[in-house]
This record gives sequence, structure tokens and C-alpha cells, in this order.
Amino acid sequence: MSIERYKRIVKGGYNFVQPKFKAYIPSPTEDDYTNGYIWRYFCQKSNDKNAPIQEINQRTYNKLLGNVYYSAVSIKWKISESKKTNSNVQYKTLKESNALSIKTAYDVIPSLKLYLPNLSQFSK
Repeated sequence: MSIERYKRIVKGGYNFVQPKFKAYIPSPTEDDYTNGYIWRYFCQKSNDKNAPIQEINQRTYNKLLGNVYYSAVSIKWKISESKKTNSNVQYKTLKESNALSIKTAYDVIPSLKLYLPNLSQFSK
């Protein structure tokens, strides 16, 4: 932190602006089901690991990436089983894939697994 920034904060010259965003619920399209997945975006206040987690849209996620007051993470969420069949390749089931996606986000938002108990949400 620079000395000038520190001086502004001490004097009260630094104004925190609370970002405004709405909770978001994805609506997968037929193309998404054909692809087999959607991207989901989540945020949580950085200084409180017990703060509520919110699902947000991609635009809000991009804005929060540079915000030190919020942790934001994106995960690839499987919504349909792959139509590909290849005996040499082992595909993870829908629930296994989504559990793995949640696990990759653990470092950013550890309690995301509690927010997403239904691993087959949005699946057909």
C-alpha cells in the first residue's frame, strides 16, 4: 500500500462504494443442454467467510474480479450427460463433474458446497 493511499484512508478520503448487484438464476437454453454445461458465477464478501453466497451473472462477475471486498468464482456446471461414446475415455457422471467443479472453487469460496447441495440442478 502506498503512503498516499494510507493517508487518504486515515483522513477519511477513501469512500467505499458498495457494489450493487442482483441475485441471478441461470436459465439454460437448448443449446446449453446440447453443449452439456453452463457457466455459473458466485460471489461472497472477502472479509467474512460466513457471509451469504450469491449467484450472479457474468457481467457482475467480471466487475467484481477487481474488487478486493468480494471474492468471485466461476464454475463449469454440467447439465446433461455427454452423448459421446468412446470406450477408451472415462466420462465423469453429472454429479461427479459438478462436485469436482465445486471443489476447484474451494480456495476462493470454501462454503460453496453448502450453497449447492443439489449436484443435478438444471439437469435434464
